[in-house]
Amino acid sequence: MEGRLRRRVLFPVFMVVAVAVGVGAVATVALRPPGDPIGAKPTPGPGVSPGPSAGGSAAACTPRFKRYPDDPGRAAWFTLDSLDDPNGVVTGNVVRVTRAGEGPVTALELPVEAWADGPYDEGVLVGSDDGLTSTLRFLAPRGCTRTIQTMSDAIAWRGTISPDGQTLFTYHLERGTRHELGLWSAPLADPGQRRQLVGPLPPDDRFGITWGTSLKWSAEGDRLVVESCTPRGCRFRIVDPAGAGATFIDDVGLGEAVGLVGDRLFAFSDCIDYRPCPLLERNLSSGAVREVHPAVYDAWLTSVGGRPWLVATDWDGEHERINIIDPDSADRRLLAVPVLLAGLSPVRNNDYGAVGLPPGWLALAPGGEVPRPARGGRMFAINLDTSRLLMLLGGNS
Repeated sequence: MEGRLRRRVLFPVFMVVAVAVGVGAVATVALRPPGDPIGAKPTPGPGVSPGPSAGGSAAACTPRFKRYPDDPGRAAWFTLDSLDDPNGVVTGNVVRVTRAGEGPVTALELPVEAWADGPYDEGVLVGSDDGLTSTLRFLAPRGCTRTIQTMSDAIAWRGTISPDGQTLFTYHLERGTRHELGLWSAPLADPGQRRQLVGPLPPDDRFGITWGTSLKWSAEGDRLVVESCTPRGCRFRIVDPAGAGATFIDDVGLGEAVGLVGDRLFAFSDCIDYRPCPLLERNLSSGAVREVHPAVYDAWLTSVGGRPWLVATDWDGEHERINIIDPDSADRRLLAVPVLLAGLSPVRNNDYGAVGLPPGWLALAPGGEVPRPARGGRMFAINLDTSRLLMLLGGNS
């Protein structure tokens, strides 16, 4: 299946978090021409909303931290792209967020070390570190940014918000040494009240140095999967934020996690750079491993009709196919995709772009990539139960 390769993100994109809580409409929504220094005054780009000024209404910039929109027609998405100087040296990043309906694009320039999480119903959680201070913001597509935390004593490598929208979770590194400091939580109402949930990952020569860490919620939304990957595989800590401890999984042969349902972790086999790979189920209680599908390119965990299902793409020798898989029996059926969507592939949410849809919906776009908001493109949402179609973004592909 040419062109449908999946890269594991292993280079550390470090981010920031903190202690001060200010609410301010400080989102810049302009793009500089390539080569302009990061400190230069931005110039508006096509289709980019300038957003409110720093002196705007704070009340108008208070987002809801709801995980998904109720209506797929309100879906938001983001992209995170590097900024290069004329010699091709990365000088920073720009995150762009927009909502279905081809509304204005809100953008914010960030330092070289940056990441994004989401999108949520109201926008994207964005982190950055300038070498001295970590800053965590919430960027909304209506053109404003709320600063959630800033800190100088540690680096927040990754972050996410609980499904109920009440708690911030961040994975910290020690500033200077970049040694792991573990997973921390803080109430969004008072982000300065941080507490450690789990400590650093223990060293293990079988895996080597961790290159990438990600945070993923279980299907029930009650546990957080802390995933730590190297070129030799991934290790996992299943954390109960309510205080019931963590389950540690360090099996050799497991790759990136797809999702957690009950006591079953679904993950790729450890195929370093290329797909297809086996899709596996690892039982948390017994340690048993079961093959769910022998060769998939991408996979997602969602819910259809109120119960969890797996969605996975494979290849029949001529066409990409979308499988809907029962996680209990591993039985699968093919999703009927309308002819008008030929050439579109399911969007794989990752560090560089993601679409926020309600459970039971799947985004489709050319090449399986989130279209860059300022460039247009095509993107649809399809309901996995009814095959209902919804256009999220129209235009040239």
